[in-house]
Amino acid sequence: MVSANLQAKVRADCRRSLLKQLPRITPIDWKDFEEVLIKAGCQFDRQEGDHRIYKRDDLKRPIVLPMDNDLPVFIIRNNLRTLGISETNTLNCLRSINIER
Repeated sequence: MVSANLQAKVRADCRRSLLKQLPRITPIDWKDFEEVLIKAGCQFDRQEGDHRIYKRDDLKRPIVLPMDNDLPVFIIRNNLRTLGISETNTLNCLRSINIER
């Protein structure tokens, strides 16, 4: 009979290998994420310093996009939440504009 510790270790190893195979959001250039925003129907509104502001009629608040070379994942996720777009749809959109992740 297999011990409980060995079973737990096997399950943890399986989970880790599955997580490595799943696509995930990684930091990307702001220009690439800007294309996602435009495909989502957002329009450039204004620029304040190194932050670009985008609007869409149905949004409660504007999307703020810092012009960083590597946009942190938390900013990407927060903006996606505001837009109501899933991470899977974003990854598909990035692939369609030839940005492999």
